[in-house]
Formats: sequence, C-alpha cells, structure tokens
Amino acid sequence: NELLRMREIADKDLLKQSEFALAWELDTTKRNSFVFDGFTAQDRPSTFGQTRLWYDHTAPWTREIPYYDRYLRRDIIQAPQYYVVPLAWREVVERLQCNHVLMQRLDRDSLIDAEVYFIDDYKSPSKPYEGHFNHNSVRVSKRNVRVQCFEGDWLIPMDQAARRYLIEVLEPQGEDSFFAWNFFDSVLQQKEWFSDYVFEEKAIELLAADKNLAASFEAAKLQSAEMQESRWMQLYWIYKHSPYYEQTAFRYPVFRITGK
Repeated sequence: NELLRMREIADKDLLKQSEFALAWELDTTKRNSFVFDGFTAQDRPSTFGQTRLWYDHTAPWTREIPYYDRYLRRDIIQAPQYYVVPLAWREVVERLQCNHVLMQRLDRDSLIDAEVYFIDDYKSPSKPYEGHFNHNSVRVSKRNVRVQCFEGDWLIPMDQAARRYLIEVLEPQGEDSFFAWNFFDSVLQQKEWFSDYVFEEKAIELLAADKNLAASFEAAKLQSAEMQESRWMQLYWIYKHSPYYEQTAFRYPVFRITGK
C-alpha cells in the first residue's frame, strides 16, 4: 500500500514537471563511503601464459570504500504541450499505442507552427546491437517552422501518464529514442541534388543578388582549404544555402508544439 501511494504521488508530480534530463553524468565532487570486506588480490601464473587474477581467502581485509552516488543532469529538455507524429511512421505509432499513449488524429489538413529538429550530427557503431545500428552522440538544431500536417496525423498531448516515456522515445537525443533505434533513418538521406554544369549559372546569380550570401560564401572558403580547391564543394555550399535545397533533408519528422 505504501508503494502504491508513493507511485501515485510520483505520477502526479510528473504531470507538473516541465524539464527533463535526457542524460546524466557522475558527480565526482561528492561521495559517500561504506565498509567493505574483501580478500587480497594477487597475480598468479596462468596456464595460457602471462598471469591471472586470484583472491587469497587466507588474507581478508576490511576498509572504507568511496561510493559515488550522485549524478548531474545533462541535455535538459523542455516538455512541449503536444507532439505531432505523421501517420506515415506506422511502426512508431504502433509502439506508442502498445504503451497506452493517448493520441488523437487530426480531422483535416492543417498548417501548424511547430518546433522542428534538424539532425546535425550523429555516430553509429560498425556492428549491430539487438539487430540495430543504434545512433549515439546525436546533435540537433531546432527551428520554428510552419509545417504541413495532414488529416490522420497523430496529435499527442503531454498531459498524460506517459509523459516521461514520450520524452524518452520522441526526443531524438535520447539514448533509447526511436531515432536512436533507427526508426527514422530514411530522413538521413538527401534525396534531391543538382547538376553542377546546370547549377553554376544559377549559383552566380544567387551570389550577385544577395550580398550577405556572397559574404558568407567567401568566409566559408577562407575556413576550408578543401573547399577552396573543390568547385563541386563550392557549388554545393551555395546550393545548401539556396531556396532550391531539399528542405526536409535531415529534418526529424516528429514536431513539437509549445503553444508559445
């Protein structure tokens, strides 16, 4: 009964919580200690060469061991009022439903002002874990964008018991997010490009028409010797900073509505 009562209090507190940590790091500036009984460790010759670890049960010891039990919050996230998950991401929606997440479908196509993440960088292992090449060290940038949502897309309110779960799986930087588990990998491929022999004339026009763009282009060249020597890299830089660049490339497909 006491456990159930404390769980109920924790659930109510969760609904009031606006900040969430996606990662933690050990606080090495503070520590406790405890008394530990052990045996003296020795190195003994190994049958297979070198040495092996061995504990001498005739040489016990007792001493105070430092115990670090405090962690500092890292990667603080402000909870939105809603998430929007487009209906195309069926496998994600199915898992949310299996975890009893409350969701409702949009009843018409809508333009919505939302916070949108763009995946700036990430790392992946060379070997799979549990059948996935889990992403880590994910870095994102966030922009306020008016996005096109469609009838049938899923609107997910955060005022519900699954609040913490939603933060963990829908924020792409989370260690166990759906992004980390490869559910959104198709957004990591740029699908539209340019033909350099055609685009060069347009690139010249863009630089001539926008002095700020031209200045940024020259600054980017000064910072990269590789770019100075590569015609294609220079054209690609201009393309990426033009209206013709694929706007959804590397755009995380789950949107945040903050109500601000």
